[in-house]
Amino acid sequence: MAILDSSVDVGSALSSTRVAVESLETLEELTFLQHCSDSTRKFRLNHSRLNWEEHTQNLLHEESFVNEYTMSYDAHKELCAILRNDLQQKECNSRSFEPIAVEHIVAVGRSKNG
Repeated sequence: MAILDSSVDVGSALSSTRVAVESLETLEELTFLQHCSDSTRKFRLNHSRLNWEEHTQNLLHEESFVNEYTMSYDAHKELCAILRNDLQQKECNSRSFEPIAVEHIVAVGRSKNG
């Protein structure tokens, strides 16, 4: 009885075995990296957006809107209207429950502290 079948190409079989071993090593490395990533990643909190209406009402009441955003409330509303089409985010692209409002984006851009 023959140990090797003469129709089997030994070189090809060895090459296939090497590829399989390399693939297994790559899979083990990926599994290890995934484990490391999962163990170091922090739990994601659900953040709620600032209620812009309440925020602006407080700033207007305290007469500090201009100081905070370096423009009047009316100018801010007009700037938001001008930029709305360019800055409006699609809800499906938001990682949160709701997209960032244009008013928030403009406010951060205009904020002295932003």
